[in-house]
Amino acid sequence: MGQEEVALISFKCGNEVYGVRIDKVKEIIRYSKTVPIPKAPDFIDGVLSLRGMVIPIIDMRKKFGLPPSLSPKTRIIIIQVEGRIAGIIVDEVKRIVKVRKEEIQPPPEVAKGIGSEFLEGVCEDEEGILFLLNMDKVLTTKEKIILEESLKKKSGRGKK
Repeated sequence: MGQEEVALISFKCGNEVYGVRIDKVKEIIRYSKTVPIPKAPDFIDGVLSLRGMVIPIIDMRKKFGLPPSLSPKTRIIIIQVEGRIAGIIVDEVKRIVKVRKEEIQPPPEVAKGIGSEFLEGVCEDEEGILFLLNMDKVLTTKEKIILEESLKKKSGRGKK
């Protein structure tokens, strides 16, 4: 039997290289300024209008406790998170990585650093260790509720 492969988009955030399953990725766009959301958590950069949809944008550097930083390589990866579309700001999109499913190991117990609660697993590729993010866990339930409420107010869908 053939071995099942998982395709990932790898990206840099700080000094680490992360991966997200390609089936969660809708598109990758250049960074553009977002519209701030009042009272949103600090790591929510704001919202962007993309093809008529208002999309919340998460700054992964801030989410991981790193100082914000923009460069010409900064990108926004548009992803699907729990049935919703969102964007994540990353330092640089690296490449598409294909790994065999059995090569993805559970996150090590010692990985209690940046973003460890969002890790689905780890694997190795030719550039070293790749931390596989579970995008459904990037936001806590409380953060999702705050973001949803902020978006409703921003779009005028909240109570008057």
